[in-house]
Amino acid sequence: MLISVIFGQSIEAALQEIEQVKDKVDAAEIRLDFLEEAAWSKLALLKERAGLPLVFTFRKKGQGGHREVAEVERLRLFEKALALKPAFADIEADGEKDWIAKIAKLHPEIQLIGSHHDFEKTPDELRGLLGSLRHPAFTFYKIAVHARSTIDLLRLLVLAREDGKKVPLCCISLGLLGRTSRVLGPLVGNVSNYASPHDSMTFS
Repeated sequence: MLISVIFGQSIEAALQEIEQVKDKVDAAEIRLDFLEEAAWSKLALLKERAGLPLVFTFRKKGQGGHREVAEVERLRLFEKALALKPAFADIEADGEKDWIAKIAKLHPEIQLIGSHHDFEKTPDELRGLLGSLRHPAFTFYKIAVHARSTIDLLRLLVLAREDGKKVPLCCISLGLLGRTSRVLGPLVGNVSNYASPHDSMTFS
């Protein structure tokens, strides 16, 4: 599954981005943390007009979020958006376990992606990291970590190839040294891969 990441701050901008890619991808990830306040009242319109399955995600600042939001408010807004029942929701797997279970119970029709982002490094214990993300509510998992060397890239690809046979998994290596993972992702069995209509953010 190829997912395009949408960074539009207004509903109109988001729809324009989706229009650029809708014939090339399988789904569009809406970065709720990028939406301006006025856009929230039109979110249902975005879902109606997208013409693609949507992934809703609301990144917290510590995992690449666009703006600083109090955690209680972030979860409130995220939950409000999920009431629109997108096809998928990408949720930080290190978040509040009770909240994740609550969302799974409220919206069994939404496939939940348990994700982890590290924009500084590739952890030494990748298999241990994956184990720490596990939650019965998640349909599959996404690990996106920064490569400081080609060895980091290779370690992540090995995780995708080996552990992806046991659990649906997407591994993305970030940074200049990690770019090759975008090409090799499908070959090592990534359940999903990511791209963007922004040239500077391609495969972000």
